[in-house]
Amino acid sequence: MNQNYAYRLLLDADEFYKIKDYQKSLEYYDNSIELDEKNPEAFRGKGNCLQQLHRYDEAIECYNKAISLKKDDSETYYCYGNCFHTLGKNQEAIKMYDKAIENDIYCARAYNGKGNCFKELGDIQKALDCYHQASTYDRNDYYSYYNIGNIFYEQRKIDTALFYYNKALDINPLDQFSINNKGNCLYDLDRKDEALECYNKAISIDGNYSNAFFNKGMCLKDNDQIKDALSYFNKAIELNSKNYRAFDGKANCLLLLKKFDDAITYINEAITLNNKYVDAYITKGNILFEMREYEKSRENYNTSLNLDPNCSDGYCGLGNIEYAYNNLKEALNHYDKSISLNDKNYKSQCGKGYALLKCNNYDVALHCFVKSIQLRNKYAQSYNGKGMCLLKKRKSEEAIECFEKAIELSKNYSEAYNNKGLALMDIGDLRECIVNFEYAISLCEADNCSNETKSEYLYNKAYALYFLGKIDESLEAYDESLTFNEKNYMSLNGKGNCYFDVNKLDEAIAFYDKVLEIKDDYYFANFNKANCLFTQNQYEKALESYDSAFQSLVDDEKDKWEYNLNNYEELLNKYENVIPVDENTSAIYNNLGMCLLSLGKHYLSEKCFDKAIRINKGDALLLINKARTLSDQGKYDESQRYVELTLDALKVPSVSLTKNAFVYVIKQIEELNTIAEQNKKEEEEEDEKENSDSSIISDIKDSEVEKEIFENKKDKDKDKDKDKEKENENENEKEKGK
Repeated sequence: MNQNYAYRLLLDADEFYKIKDYQKSLEYYDNSIELDEKNPEAFRGKGNCLQQLHRYDEAIECYNKAISLKKDDSETYYCYGNCFHTLGKNQEAIKMYDKAIENDIYCARAYNGKGNCFKELGDIQKALDCYHQASTYDRNDYYSYYNIGNIFYEQRKIDTALFYYNKALDINPLDQFSINNKGNCLYDLDRKDEALECYNKAISIDGNYSNAFFNKGMCLKDNDQIKDALSYFNKAIELNSKNYRAFDGKANCLLLLKKFDDAITYINEAITLNNKYVDAYITKGNILFEMREYEKSRENYNTSLNLDPNCSDGYCGLGNIEYAYNNLKEALNHYDKSISLNDKNYKSQCGKGYALLKCNNYDVALHCFVKSIQLRNKYAQSYNGKGMCLLKKRKSEEAIECFEKAIELSKNYSEAYNNKGLALMDIGDLRECIVNFEYAISLCEADNCSNETKSEYLYNKAYALYFLGKIDESLEAYDESLTFNEKNYMSLNGKGNCYFDVNKLDEAIAFYDKVLEIKDDYYFANFNKANCLFTQNQYEKALESYDSAFQSLVDDEKDKWEYNLNNYEELLNKYENVIPVDENTSAIYNNLGMCLLSLGKHYLSEKCFDKAIRINKGDALLLINKARTLSDQGKYDESQRYVELTLDALKVPSVSLTKNAFVYVIKQIEELNTIAEQNKKEEEEEDEKENSDSSIISDIKDSEVEKEIFENKKDKDKDKDKDKEKENENENEKEKGK
């Protein structure tokens, strides 16, 4: 009677165990044992309950009791092995699994358990052998295919893993674990919608499956549904407070929401739960990087690499740190290492693109951004970088499309708005570009922008206002920029330009000097200071500043040289071979030409203007200056030809031609036309004078000839008279003789 009742209690205990009510199940097992102390199944069942309740020592006692009652019970040895495996005692677990197999060679679960132990011990081949043995002895053992799929998934052989998960599901279509891991494969194959279907199905089968909630959260996060993703990570943690991956996912969401302190709290919890979890150190490194604690960030990336030397994301993180420090060569080395370990790491491709962009290697950088977009077409930073490359290549319309795509993917992406503003400025849409700069500035807080970045955006706004001729508003924006970064030399230079335009030259020079105290090789400060000195007729000093501007354009890896300031032609030839050919070069050749022109060195000034025009053919300012130097050399016809070219150039709108420059060009055209007319008039008067002089000279010459003829005739008459007189004297002598 007691045995029958004990057996019924045992059956009830098993039912409570199946529904995971382990405490209730334990009570029934105890009641059954009280009625029948010789039943090994009751002790085994009690041991399983205690194991689920993490009371492992008590569980081991129950298994030992069950074995003492039935030494050949394969099931008890299997459960005993599971207990050791849970405790991390894999060698002891293997012995128990072997005992189970010894008593039942067809015990597929024991083979699977033994395989799991070998896997954790790092002997993957033995693990695979065990799983294959399990599938051989039990054709319906879907769990062995599930385990094989896990090994291939960890080896990143995604297609093979997917094959084995599908084999497991052919046997058991409702196995939530295989469905969940199939979803992981589809996720990695960028079949996100199919992956999401798998996670939803796993959740529908088992509403308490923490990992399925975690994985669905990852899908939602990648779709930029951050708040929805956060709710699924919270649910995963609620179902399993030790799900360290869910804590990591939650920390990543908080990172994206710029809640850095909360993110650090949750990622530390993930590390506490599993201090060998590589991804947690990557996440913590990323959080600290966004907080600009670069060295602490480096420590975490290095920890990830110590745990896994082949961690691609670890090298990507180190590349980001070196990029932040402007150590571009080291950054590129890290990005290349990351890509060599995982050629699908779109973040490393993107990071490499930005480093190359900063090195002015626009074509290769563009290739990196395109590759990154191909790997993940929803990564806003890649579109922003691609846009910057196109902008540098003066493809502004295409660049604007990229910036707009980046904004579509990330609504608060302040840098994309700023860059769109730069592109609009490049095509001359100054008012619309200011709108984008202002929007970028308004997003700075939400986008966690540094003070340096805020200062940069305000500088861009001020620069656009300057070109609109709104000098007072421009000065206000420059001042605000300097409140965020007092060493923003571009804003100081901009203030100098404003004062230059209102003819406050001493104030302008003072700001240019402040710039040069911060960055002595800044081209624009040297160039603009030279313009001020030139305007003040301090030509020699202006030449020195233009020379400094030239030097700043020389490639850093080229050697600079000493030379005699008066040897201008040698200077020009040397610089021509090393400085980059762009609008900066054109401007400096123009201004150097003006200095040389003012010093009366017309040949060299003409040479400078020729170089500038070859670089920037349609620039009205350059053309009129060439016309001026030709005029000063007396080459009036050539000068007028360049005046005509200047007039043609003025018909084409140009953002670079400021109001002051336009007025200067018009004034020069008027002066050169006046000089040409005066010259023409003088030539005509000279021709008339020459004609008059020729007539007078001709009359004089005729008179002189007549006089000469008269004198000759007179002399001949005299000679005749003398001859006649002499003849008469001879006649008289003859008469006397007679």
